[in-house]
Amino acid sequence: MAPTGNCCCSGWRARAIDFPNRWGSSVAAYLHAGERYIEAARRRLREELELDVPLRYVGKTRMHDEHSLKFVALFTALSDSAEIGEPRHIAELRSWATDEIAQWANRRPADFTPTFLALFRFYQSTLESLGRAA
Repeated sequence: MAPTGNCCCSGWRARAIDFPNRWGSSVAAYLHAGERYIEAARRRLREELELDVPLRYVGKTRMHDEHSLKFVALFTALSDSAEIGEPRHIAELRSWATDEIAQWANRRPADFTPTFLALFRFYQSTLESLGRAA
C-alpha cells in the first residue's frame, strides 16, 4: 500500500502459468518447509517488489484453490516506491484506490485472479468489522 492508502497490484505477463494477463496480489507466496507466514511475506516482498519494509498482519483466511483448500495470511506494508523484481512474471505495477479496485472488480472480475478477489474481499470485510473504511 502507498502511504495514501492506495493498493499496489501486479499485472501478470501473458506467459504467466496461472492466470495470464490478469491483475493479482503484489506479493504472494507458498510457504517453504518450516517457514512462517511472516517470513514468506518478507521473502516475497524482497523478491517481487525489492522492498524491505515493516509488515502489518491483517488476518488469516481460507479459500478453495483448484482441488484443495488453502490457508492464506494477509499482510499490508507501506511504501511510496516499488520495483518489479521478477520481470519474467510481472509485467507492471499499478497503484489503485481501494474503491477503484472494488468498482472494477464488480464490473470485470475476470480481469483479476481468483485469489486476489478473495483476499480483497477479506481485506474489505476485515476493515469494515474494525469500523474503518477500505
